[in-house]
Amino acid sequence: MHPVDLIKVSLGSCHTLRAEIDQLLVFFQIARLGSFTQAAKALYLTQPAVSAQVARLEQRLKVKLVERVGHKLFLTPAGHLLYSYAGQVEQFCQLLDQAAEALAEADSRLVGKVSIGASNTIGVYVLPPVMGQFRKEYPDVELALAVGPSRTMAEGLLGNLYDFVCIEGPTKSTEIVAEHFMGDELCLIVGRDHPWCKRTIEGIALRELRSQQLIGHRPGSGTMAVIEREFQRQNLTISFSMVIDNPEAVKKMVEAGLGVSVVSRLILHQEVERGGLVIVPIRDANLSRGLKTAWRRGKQLSRAARSFLSFLHRQAGDGPV
Repeated sequence: MHPVDLIKVSLGSCHTLRAEIDQLLVFFQIARLGSFTQAAKALYLTQPAVSAQVARLEQRLKVKLVERVGHKLFLTPAGHLLYSYAGQVEQFCQLLDQAAEALAEADSRLVGKVSIGASNTIGVYVLPPVMGQFRKEYPDVELALAVGPSRTMAEGLLGNLYDFVCIEGPTKSTEIVAEHFMGDELCLIVGRDHPWCKRTIEGIALRELRSQQLIGHRPGSGTMAVIEREFQRQNLTISFSMVIDNPEAVKKMVEAGLGVSVVSRLILHQEVERGGLVIVPIRDANLSRGLKTAWRRGKQLSRAARSFLSFLHRQAGDGPV
């Protein structure tokens, strides 16, 4: 079957049409990203589910679309031909979504899917309650959330994987528009038995951190960027005893006496209240930052995406920095 014929399906067969569109969109992500694993992450699917979708598409078209050589994935000639129609199919999907939104708007319902990328701090500690409240008010809107370092989320935004992202700090790309929605402050945390527990009033100087087992964060994270910025501002070198990409794991390590760390105040409520962690001021460092919502310049956000952004700014926002 020619790729164009696959798109010419009777609108009376809605279930079949939706299934075939999903298969095409999965294939296009695989072709674009060059990886089943990355496509699965982008589409919020398991890798076996992605493989099954491609297998069904190949079976329907009666051609081989992708092949593996060692650990690398390549498109076959048929795969390249089908991929050349990616823009048309994705445009068709956008038109379907716009039509659904227009029909829903006519009877005052808000419908659609909103794909969000968020930094670890925002995705784990800020967005869940906001998303829960939003779904209560707008049950017909499907929300999808991917969580990772701010740099990774910004890259995904440029790859059109998300409608918008929630990240820590500024972005360097001129293709991204960012807007502040709430402030945050980074804090030095130590375990309850650490000698610095006695310095919660006087604080410490930033240079004193060099004498400690400092636990860092994953490169590309907004938290790491602020820490590195302050050390550079004071012409200080920085080294880490270990680097961990999970904020909860960082807290557990500090609580166990394996080092000290600098983390967002947003993630500290429970541990500080029960006394497992102690906040020690760094008197000569500016560790405040703004959390941002960001989207691609020129992108037409759906009504559902715009509504969620407005809702987020109302629920979690604190106004301009």
